[in-house]
Amino acid sequence: MPVKGSYATNCKRGHPYSGDNLYVRPDNKRRHCRACWRAYRRTPAGLKTARKASARYHARHPDKERERYRRYYQANKERVRAYHKERYRAAPKGATP
Repeated sequence: MPVKGSYATNCKRGHPYSGDNLYVRPDNKRRHCRACWRAYRRTPAGLKTARKASARYHARHPDKERERYRRYYQANKERVRAYHKERYRAAPKGATP
């Protein structure tokens, strides 16, 4: 089955469908321009889309999220401890918040 829109050589904004700028989705074989996608991801709507996609991924893979946090802590143990020590240190007696 041919790729949908395979006759087009450029996206609607003029970027070429070739090399590193071309992305073909594995699920439905549609082609996308990476330059346009990067520009979209910088817009408020694109950021919202990215946040939702990230939340869906981490909800489906909680073990990978825990592993990522564990590796970060192991690599930055002293920095994390210093941050928590500073943030959660006891306030002096008689001080008002």
